[in-house]
Amino acid sequence: SIESFLSNSSSIPVLIQINPNDNMKDATQLLEYYITQRSKASSYVSISLCNDPKVLSNSMELILKSIKKDVTIALHYPYDDYFLSSFINNVVNMISIRKTHAEFRLVLICSTTKGLTRNVFKKCLRVEYEEYPSIKQQMLEIYNHHASAMQSSNSLIVKKQIYSYSLLYSIIRYRMFLYPIGF
Repeated sequence: SIESFLSNSSSIPVLIQINPNDNMKDATQLLEYYITQRSKASSYVSISLCNDPKVLSNSMELILKSIKKDVTIALHYPYDDYFLSSFINNVVNMISIRKTHAEFRLVLICSTTKGLTRNVFKKCLRVEYEEYPSIKQQMLEIYNHHASAMQSSNSLIVKKQIYSYSLLYSIIRYRMFLYPIGF
């Protein structure tokens, strides 16, 4: 669930491991949705790591400034690289040693866990993210956009029709999950 994305303690980062067999699924959108629902979009920073020393030093400065603030930082670890894994190890060690703001959170979104040290795995709350077909999000979107029409017509047929549309949309959207349909 989305609540497991963020740990209860500011000194414990969350490591989200994305299924390596499916590059289409990313936890970033769900994390951003969660943060905007709690009106904290202004205190969210997403950093995509790359093997550029200037980008890494700028990212470290940003993290050092953000530790003392109410900020959620998402670090994206896209591929196995020695410099990126050592950077993540340094950040995790720094967060566990330094005093952080009570609402500070660090989320590591990893496409792969190769190259990450044991230290990172010990100090992080580990979550595995694998998206599956669900109609809950589609139902919420339809309700948010058409709530007045749904409430004015308390017809059971309208509710069944909306549920059917949501189910059909989720099947089409996640057709890679359901191979026998033939899309």
